[in-house]
Amino acid sequence: MKTNEAFFCPLCAHKVTESFRCTKCRMDFSEAHFIFYDENFQRWVQQYAAFMRRVRTFWKIAGCAILGGIMLIAALNTLGQESHRYTVIAMMILGFVPLMFILIGQGNRLQAYKKRKHHIIIEAVLRRYFHHLRYSPHGSTMLRFLPELNLAGKWNRSFSSHELWTQYRGVNFMFSDLSLTRVSGQRENQVFRGPWLTLEMGKAVSQPVLITTPSFTIQSNFHRRTEVPTEDINFNNRFKVFAANGIHAFKILTPAMMELLMSSELFYWYPAYMVFTGNKVHVLMETGQQVFDFYNLVGVSSAHTSWAQTMEASRRSQFSIRPIEYQVSFIQRLIDLLLQKTYFFDHVSNIK
Repeated sequence: MKTNEAFFCPLCAHKVTESFRCTKCRMDFSEAHFIFYDENFQRWVQQYAAFMRRVRTFWKIAGCAILGGIMLIAALNTLGQESHRYTVIAMMILGFVPLMFILIGQGNRLQAYKKRKHHIIIEAVLRRYFHHLRYSPHGSTMLRFLPELNLAGKWNRSFSSHELWTQYRGVNFMFSDLSLTRVSGQRENQVFRGPWLTLEMGKAVSQPVLITTPSFTIQSNFHRRTEVPTEDINFNNRFKVFAANGIHAFKILTPAMMELLMSSELFYWYPAYMVFTGNKVHVLMETGQQVFDFYNLVGVSSAHTSWAQTMEASRRSQFSIRPIEYQVSFIQRLIDLLLQKTYFFDHVSNIK
């Protein structure tokens, strides 16, 4: 089997065969072979391979220097040159100080390479499903829409990551992992953590309407509005609706929409917060984790993770695109739900 000169293994930086198997660690990348053709990934893997070659060269030289110093000490000890032996030992000890700084610097840079690779893989998978994608792993652009949610929770730190700005079924939407925390002294309490989806509707609502589950922990300023009960007792037990009056509420909350909300597994497992305001609808899902977080994708709890578990999870997740695709389907199912029975999206309801 010939070796593809253009591709390198993202684990050990050795060459990858035409069947997308590493010649050194034998890792199989055939499941995610399309990522190797991504321009950002090609640029990254070439930089990573060059970095790993420099690291290997450096440690070969450092190893030879250390071995030479040990042999010199042994020779001086045999010849009885005590003073010279101590001089060589002192020089070796002093040489270990910059060596440790270099080791720490290489470790930090290696972690930066791995984090960048994680983001590139996510973006490459997303581009398979969404056209005209704009992806920012550390962006906080969506935070400017946070006041539209009218959340009444007490937090003093907000963070938005893995932001997507794209289209699906003809609808412009934004998505991000939102984290709201309250920091008091040395203590940090999580107020909210989960996905945040915003869709641009074809029509605008004259008054805001809130649909939420009682289990959603953050209170809303919309609660000061009138709670609108429905005729369905089961729906009233699972969802609370707040609006200026029933006319505005039932323009959105049609019987078909109520049936979809009741049957949706998304709103069954996770506390939800859905706000229709202006020409947008904002949806928060209180999952307690970030959708595209590394530990979430590999199925390891970041709170109880040992170094060995992290390394094993990192190896398992190098090119496992299925967890990312599952999160993409989560976004698509949520949008599909809103597009089915909401008349504000009538202009795109038939677009596939």
